[in-house]
Amino acid sequence: MYNVTCVNKETPSRGWYSIFPFILSRTVDYGELRWSLKDDENLVLARIDINEFKETPISEEALVNLQKMFDFFRQYNKEIILRFVYDTDGNGLMNEPQSVSIIKNHMEQLGPLIRKNAGQILTLQGLFFGSLLGGNVFLLVFGIIKLFIGIIIMIPVGIFMALSYFFNLIYLGIMCLLEKKNKFYILNLQLQNQQHYHQ
Repeated sequence: MYNVTCVNKETPSRGWYSIFPFILSRTVDYGELRWSLKDDENLVLARIDINEFKETPISEEALVNLQKMFDFFRQYNKEIILRFVYDTDGNGLMNEPQSVSIIKNHMEQLGPLIRKNAGQILTLQGLFFGSLLGGNVFLLVFGIIKLFIGIIIMIPVGIFMALSYFFNLIYLGIMCLLEKKNKFYILNLQLQNQQHYHQ
């Protein structure tokens, strides 16, 4: 005879997670948002919309909002899959910066907060843009390389990057050239459902 018992066993860095969309320029009522957290989920995907800054630097108020988000999820012991996006409705270039330098500057602005909260970030997902910079071959090659170098500088060793297969090949090549060790793995996550599993 066996005795069967139900045990809620925590599994850090894996499991089901919900998506929490944020618009970085807006303040959030975290007292209300806490009711959306699920006790049996150790992970969250924080999708940060930075579209309002596609032509300008990120404001100090917005950076404060980002730190408040980190503080909120830390309070409830949630690891974060972090994704910064300009486009949330599939319009590609219409919603994204027209200059690679703007994206790189945003990476430089966000870098200190990424490093400060590195212990809470499980994965940094994507490279901020999704339209391959309009398909222009020059921008595609030199722009992506420039952004990869920017993001390598931005994140500390120990934070995983989740990239599509195509970007992973480029990333691997740059890392080999720079001879800098870092962690990366291949993920092509589709943000179609509100719940996902990370393993």
